[in-house]
Amino acid sequence: MERMDRSIQKGPVIAMAGRVILAAVFVYAGVAKALDPAGFAGSINGYRLLPYPACAALALYLPWLEIACGLGVLWPRTRLGALSLLFFLCLIFGGAIASAWMRDLDIGCGCFGGGEAGAAALRGSLVRSVMLALLSGVLLWVEEARCKREWDSAGAADGPRGMSAPAASGPPGGKNEVHGASEKTKALPPDAGTL
Repeated sequence: MERMDRSIQKGPVIAMAGRVILAAVFVYAGVAKALDPAGFAGSINGYRLLPYPACAALALYLPWLEIACGLGVLWPRTRLGALSLLFFLCLIFGGAIASAWMRDLDIGCGCFGGGEAGAAALRGSLVRSVMLALLSGVLLWVEEARCKREWDSAGAADGPRGMSAPAASGPPGGKNEVHGASEKTKALPPDAGTL
């Protein structure tokens, strides 16, 4: 029993460490790419998946999304959304890297700005992308469970942070009104559904 209590106490610490690691990786990667958008656009173009104007647009906006999501995993109010975005970004990055590796493209991943090119570098980048997807997926699962526990512990009347849950019964006065009219006046005649 004591062993279980210690492992339960370590859970939040491990989750926090995972969030800090994920935040550090994505903030660092985002800053490295934001400092050289032209180089990053060239890296994206090397994958041969998008036309160059789309690559240029991604090079301008994607680093800032990574930075925002990296910082977002550190705050409870933005954590669920940030983890969701990072999970899907990791899946997309992994798919693009796997595509380049299977097509034997001699490119670097562009994940942290420059970097080595070639099949070995792409394999390493693919492994890193899968590991980051797993980490963000596990953290997302933990965060969803935390939000559900918070909602359940708040009771039926109030949700987390004072949000009111929808009322289960009709309005006061006993009438179950739909758009200002009672159910009796909204009832359709028996032949209304026939053509």
